[in-house]
Amino acid sequence: MGRLRRRGRCQKITPMAGIKSGWVFAIWAGAGYKFSVYIILACAIGETQVEDKDLQELIKKLRSLRQEWKTVDAKRELILQENGDKAEFVKDVVAMANNGELSYLVIGLEDKTFRPIGALSHRHTKNDLNQLLADKIDPPLVVGYQEFTSSEGDYAIIEILGRNPPYIVARDLTHNKQDRKQVRIYKGTIFVRHEDRTEGISRSELEVFFQGGLRRAFEGESDLALQLVLNQPDFWEYLLTAELLQLKMAQITRAYADLNKGLLYKGIVRMSGADFLNWASTRGNDLGSLINLLKATITEEMPASWRAQSESGDPLEIKRAVEKIVSACNELVQWEIDLRSVVPPDAFVPLKQMMEGWTSQPIKQIEKLATKLREPFEQPNPKEEYAVEIVFEAPPNVDEAIAEIERLKNHPEEWLA
Repeated sequence: MGRLRRRGRCQKITPMAGIKSGWVFAIWAGAGYKFSVYIILACAIGETQVEDKDLQELIKKLRSLRQEWKTVDAKRELILQENGDKAEFVKDVVAMANNGELSYLVIGLEDKTFRPIGALSHRHTKNDLNQLLADKIDPPLVVGYQEFTSSEGDYAIIEILGRNPPYIVARDLTHNKQDRKQVRIYKGTIFVRHEDRTEGISRSELEVFFQGGLRRAFEGESDLALQLVLNQPDFWEYLLTAELLQLKMAQITRAYADLNKGLLYKGIVRMSGADFLNWASTRGNDLGSLINLLKATITEEMPASWRAQSESGDPLEIKRAVEKIVSACNELVQWEIDLRSVVPPDAFVPLKQMMEGWTSQPIKQIEKLATKLREPFEQPNPKEEYAVEIVFEAPPNVDEAIAEIERLKNHPEEWLA
């Protein structure tokens, strides 16, 4: 069985992209266009819930396999009265958290047969369990807890999702001599799941925790980005996207400002009139391709990284989508640098000057995207739907530039020596 369906998470809806006015101008052999990108965020918050039918399906699988597995452990009762009971519970939760994926403790099943025991003799609440765990696991971890009643009997399910492994025992907890369970755990111990067993971590497994994973992938990003990845609070997918975009786009904005101040240098390239026309045609194609790339990434790859309502987003896919957007924006800056380094015949200088700054508008729209993604979550109770719209449009003087091209083509005597 895959991931249990969950209700009440921040819903991610695939964005709608609408072309407002189709192809409205042509840049020689390339094309420029005006279109709007709409991203609709649905932002309802609620408790994570496991549905009864999903629990029944999980129990059915346990009975069919006649054993537990890495992400599912079953227990007859959850008794937390003595130190030995508490030590075993903390040990189980630490091991499950170190799976790094949704894992479950199912309460109310007989050993081996996984038949129902009937009524639960010990009741708990989510708050009770998390108070018990509060000072015993590092980093802190919050678990979910639900109880169910069916015709077969009572069940409880504990949902554990460790987003920041490795989790370790934070304090010693030792059984008393008279305790029902003789279990002791010590500060600094790391437990993991091996199929249906909970055991201490091996050296090779410990190396995996520290050599890979999300912490390593985001070690060069901001502290806020890393905390969003590791803690994954409500709406973290959008907030992480906004944080990464905002920081990386700030570098591009500075580069563009330096270019306008003459602080970025590239050696000049002299061209004949005919060469400049061919070069400009190619660069027009490049500009259209970059805008297309931005559109596809924003409307397809970025929302895909947020995933669907029943799934958490993928931090690495979010990072890749943002990096693709930023890479395209860097190419837009390079487009401007290349244009300004070209020295055509005097007759083409007005045309070149018209083209300068054509990449400014799409770059500003990406900056706007970073700001707009963050806006809904700066208010205390985000509304259920929030539309983000960015518009890529033709440069305002493009018609004038096209007219100038036609004029130069019709009057080669102005630039042919």
